[in-house]
This record gives sequence, structure tokens and C-alpha cells, in this order.
Amino acid sequence: MNIIICDNDYFYIRQISTFIHQNMLQQNMISTYHIDTCTSNQAFLSLIKDKVYDIAFIDIDSYQNVDLAKQLTDSNANAIINFISHSHTYIDVAFSLNIFQYWKKPINLSLLKDEFLRMIATYKLRNFKFILHTTDGNILFKTKDILYVETYYRHLKIVTTNHYYFTNIKQKEMLMNILETSQFIKIQRSYLVNMNHILSIHHNSVLLDNNEFLPTSPHRRKQILERFHHFTLYQSN
Repeated sequence: MNIIICDNDYFYIRQISTFIHQNMLQQNMISTYHIDTCTSNQAFLSLIKDKVYDIAFIDIDSYQNVDLAKQLTDSNANAIINFISHSHTYIDVAFSLNIFQYWKKPINLSLLKDEFLRMIATYKLRNFKFILHTTDGNILFKTKDILYVETYYRHLKIVTTNHYYFTNIKQKEMLMNILETSQFIKIQRSYLVNMNHILSIHHNSVLLDNNEFLPTSPHRRKQILERFHHFTLYQSN
């Protein structure tokens, strides 16, 4: 797990770094993470060119800093991003970007502790891995990389961010048990979709972030809207 902290005030860099170390120690995860820190936008952009970050704390003092979050999500759409600021000036734009949490300085460490546990739980859920036998052999999947699963004749078609695979329909029940979490939703009898990759919901389809439209069942529309609404609220709170 790679974590980045960007703030021009060394006090908050030290405070957050120490906090993370202490809590990772309590969770017996001391060897599972690495923290990089920086004090400028230029240094931040340089770091994210060479490494994928899973959790970020970004000081917000201008709209230029908001762009840092956008560029981070270009390299990792599942990045858990926190904004920290002396004011609430940028809170609207923060939540429009689906930021995980917005921290007002000075940071409430008691609240941060609860939220950090939620960050870890979210990270584990998004990065869950499993091996499945496919027509391409035994493949290691990460749930965050799966866009959707389609029942395809007597096979299952698993579409990821960079490829697609076919597996036997007999593995459907096992796969559904793995994927039917808060991240995935059945939009139609044939499709189970990762909500992290939904851009928009239309009258009879959903648009994914690979620019693909998938058909939805008319009688599921209300349920889809409610589930997706609750999902986005959870991601933002």
C-alpha cells in the first residue's frame, strides 16, 4: 500500500505520518505500507509519475491543488483521496470529485482514527484478489480491475480494465459470491457491474469509464439508482 502526503506545512506531514505509523502498528500492517511526502505540487507530480498511490492526503489551498487529485486518479482510479485545508472553500469541488474525506485543520485525530480504519477497509475491498480458471489459464484477478461480468451463452465473460476472459458457467455461483459486495450491482440478468467504473446511469443503460454502454433491466432501474446513490454517498462520507 503506497501512501502520499503533500502539504507545505511540515507539522501536518509529521502529524499524519506518525498517526499512520501508529495505526498500522496496531493493525499489524507495519510491513504493508510505504509513505512518501512532499511540500510542492511539482514534487507531487514527479512522485506520481513513477509510483501508483493508494491513499493520498493533499493540502488544498488553491484550485491548482484540486488538479493534483485529478491527475492522481488518472494513474489509479481507485485512489482513496483526502483533502486537508484551513477552510471549507473547496469542499464543493472536493465532493464533486468523489473525494474520500475533507479534513479541516487542525485535524481531529479521534475522527481521523475512525476514518482511517474505513480507508483500510475500503482499500482491502477494492484490492481483493482471487484466482480463477479461464480459457487463458489460471488468472489472478483484482476486484478493482473488473469492469463487469456477463453471462455469455454457456460461459462467463469477465471484462477488466485491459482485457477480457472467459470461464465456465459452472464457476458462476462462486464468482457471484466473491463479487456481490457493496461494489458490484446486477443491472440486468446477464450483467454484474463494478460501481466504481460507472460514469452515469441512463434510462435503459449505464455508461462505464471505458465508454461502453451496458443495457439495464427496466424493472431494476429504481434499485440501480438507489444502490448507486448509496454507494456514492458512502464513498464521499
